[in-house]
Amino acid sequence: VALAAHFSFSRSYSAAGLFYLAEVAEEHTQLTRKIIGISIKGILAIYVLLFVVDGLPFFCVLSGIGAHVLYLQLLKTYPIVDPTSNIFLGSSGAGALSVIMWSRFFLQHPRCAYVTLGWAIGFMAVTVFFVPFLFLISLTTSSQSLP
Repeated sequence: VALAAHFSFSRSYSAAGLFYLAEVAEEHTQLTRKIIGISIKGILAIYVLLFVVDGLPFFCVLSGIGAHVLYLQLLKTYPIVDPTSNIFLGSSGAGALSVIMWSRFFLQHPRCAYVTLGWAIGFMAVTVFFVPFLFLISLTTSSQSLP
């Protein structure tokens, strides 16, 4: 019973938090744009450091950099995000490729034999999923924008 209550309350609190973040993004569009831009540039710097300092695989890092460069292009028309535009489709494909590349790296590379699942998920949450999540919670902004 306690597990079911915990599960239902944690889902409710997560939904309330996401709703609040979407409301903040809707009210402060320019601040959200700045936060997304700074996040993209910070993650690009992290990718460069991961390649230079830690020697992570070139193609994994390149797929992440490519996806984030496309996210930066997508930011030019923010808060209007056209889901049929070439930039959006390209960034979605590049994001999916980045997920596949990093997942394969963590599952198959001998260097990652002792990496825990939590560590790999934490790495991917910051470097792969963070910016698309920011775009996702701010999509309600574009439907409310005036031309």
